[in-house]
Amino acid sequence: MAVAPKHQHQGIGTALVRATEARAASAGVVEFYLYTWQARDFYAALGWMTVETFEQDCAPMLLMSRRPSL
Repeated sequence: MAVAPKHQHQGIGTALVRATEARAASAGVVEFYLYTWQARDFYAALGWMTVETFEQDCAPMLLMSRRPSL
């Protein structure tokens, strides 16, 4: 998921993540996972935690997780 640069810093990305989390939680998902590198600070600010850092295709990658607020 990505927000076009001209629309960033308006809360759109946060709203998209929170809506996705809420929908998944309503379907019974108890823990979320994602892969990122460039957006790691964005997700960390939303409460996502680092699970593992690794290399993929000679580039750094991060596995993050979050439990939904119920």
